[in-house]
Amino acid sequence: MRYAFAVFSTTFALTFGGCASTLPLKANLPANNLQRPAWIRIKNDGQGARGVYVAVNDTVLGYGPSNARNRPARCSLSGDGIAGIASDPQGDLLVPESAHNTVVVYAGPHMCGPVLGRFHDPYGSPANAATLNAKSGTIYVATNTEGSSPRGKIAICTMAGGCSSKLANPEISGFIFGVAVDQNGGVYATGEESSSFGSSMVYWARGRGHGIRITAYQNFEPGGLDIDHSGNIVTLDTGGPPAVWVYSGCPSACVAHGPFPLKSAAFGTYARVNRADSTLQVADIPYSQVDVYAYAGTSGITYEYSYNNGIQPSTDVEGIARNPAAE
Repeated sequence: MRYAFAVFSTTFALTFGGCASTLPLKANLPANNLQRPAWIRIKNDGQGARGVYVAVNDTVLGYGPSNARNRPARCSLSGDGIAGIASDPQGDLLVPESAHNTVVVYAGPHMCGPVLGRFHDPYGSPANAATLNAKSGTIYVATNTEGSSPRGKIAICTMAGGCSSKLANPEISGFIFGVAVDQNGGVYATGEESSSFGSSMVYWARGRGHGIRITAYQNFEPGGLDIDHSGNIVTLDTGGPPAVWVYSGCPSACVAHGPFPLKSAAFGTYARVNRADSTLQVADIPYSQVDVYAYAGTSGITYEYSYNNGIQPSTDVEGIARNPAAE
């Protein structure tokens, strides 16, 4: 949040008085787990080929696939200026580092694998990324230019060749937040209509051309994107009452379902749905934790539990990625 999402951080500070540390943690969490252990003491044991990655400040923590017992992270990766993260169906992990305008790719399928490669984003600060195949396919990177008048775009990249072109659309003229790729290679992005207000979702068929605005999009503010296994677009609304929207029939016949409220004042920029389309995990910024909801597609969500073991209070919990993305 200190880099690509400076505007969002300012909004958060105004809303909550800049005092996230004064907010109570969710009451359902076991009291003896709330403060243990700090991430620097986590051993990178690489257990398992399934799990959930959580971006916390300049660290990515690797948890098990479900965590109702609030267990500690299994492993961790270090970065610099991390916001949105993503994995591909093979389990390779994409970590945009906005501090260096770089995207780092970690090898899967085991959690917290070695660095597979990295490439520079020449168009600005990478905030999020999406791909169907990190090793050999096209990687789409949500990128924000720096300065007083941010402009969002999608960098078109490969791990071997770097970034050679970009997607843009005037409907997103401010910060860009989320990017997702459907099974047909179509690219969705969410962002601000200007640098100060409004929200749009744009679709590029096969990741080409000028793109079209999704007119059914009703989010008050933009948030991260995910696509469930029924092809529904799942996106967070980061303005107004925190909520989730689910869009079916996109891109040609989109219908908005929601808003489905998130628990209390908890909100985040990114969320992910699991393989069975039964669980939604949301990065909860005010409470420095991950909130888990039962997910019923266009029928909505139901809060189940939260976990925060190894996440220190008052730290930014932003990015979420499943390992692998198809999990």
